Amino acid sequence: MDRRRLGIVQAGLTGRRRGECWTTVDGRELGAVRRALWAAADQLRANSTLAANEYRGPVLGLIFLAYAEYRFEQVRPELEARATARRPVTSDDYRARSVLYLVEQARLSYLVSLPEKEDLGTAVDTAMKLVEVHNAELRDVLPRATDD
Repeated sequence: MDRRRLGIVQAGLTGRRRGECWTTVDGRELGAVRRALWAAADQLRANSTLAANEYRGPVLGLIFLAYAEYRFEQVRPELEARATARRPVTSDDYRARSVLYLVEQARLSYLVSLPEKEDLGTAVDTAMKLVEVHNAELRDVLPRATDD
């Protein structure tokens, strides 16, 4: 997946929610985000030798990472403000708030900032594995960008 498409997914999936429905994302209406995601999917269909079932996993994985990072960043300031040298923030603190713990390499923002020469498929797989390591309830259920 190229950086432009990865950026579209990231830009389209970080934002605010009102109640349980996404209303605006990065200041854009949900319809604009939906159109951007469909345009990215159309580009993948038109300009890739991959079948839809082959890129479905990586794309869903990126959407998952975007949402997980959004939730992580919502609670991180509060948890870090309460942390002390004797009681640092742990993955259990995030779990208690119903949020997945994400190490830096498991965040979509990290993947977007990787240099052009990096293999994004491997980086997405590593991110998924790290999410599973720190959140045992997700072990062996997250999509992968490449086959193991």
